[in-house]
Amino acid sequence: MAESPNIVGHLREVVVAVVLVVIAILVVMAVVVRVLLLLLFSWVVIVMAVVMVVLVMAWVKVVLMMMITVGEKMIAKVILVMRMVVRRVGKKHKTYLSLKDEEDKKEE
Repeated sequence: MAESPNIVGHLREVVVAVVLVVIAILVVMAVVVRVLLLLLFSWVVIVMAVVMVVLVMAWVKVVLMMMITVGEKMIAKVILVMRMVVRRVGKKHKTYLSLKDEEDKKEE
């Protein structure tokens, strides 16, 4: 039972990472829409819009790098949680393979 808080903690980290990625995507979409509206409404703001686009592209690159890092960590956390669950289930219930191994040992 000592492992259950760890599983909850890892799941919480995975959920937080997913929420952060979704928020980052929504912010990028909002900035892109604003830039498009500026381009449509005024030709005077083209220079500002181009600067914003360049800044957004740089920011998107940073966000993508963060997402890759978060994705790697998230995959590692999911694998860790799956291992913990498999170990707990394996301790409580004998799996088919372990029962088969025991039968093989008895036959020898």
